[in-house]
Amino acid sequence: MPKKIIVSVGADGQGVSVEVDGWVGPGCQNLTANLETALGKVIDKQAKAEFYQRPAMQEESITQGEP
Repeated sequence: MPKKIIVSVGADGQGVSVEVDGWVGPGCQNLTANLETALGKVIDKQAKAEFYQRPAMQEESITQGEP
């Protein structure tokens, strides 16, 4: 799943929402931190279920050759 940051602006131009899609774990907060600062005061934050999931670990295999 591709990772996206979705920014929605209300019809009145005042209400702005930021949503992270395709990201697992609390690292999504790092993605939106600068954007939240630029937009101004944060009124509400809601974590999606993905926020509480652990990111998948990448597996690495090591093969030893004969001496």
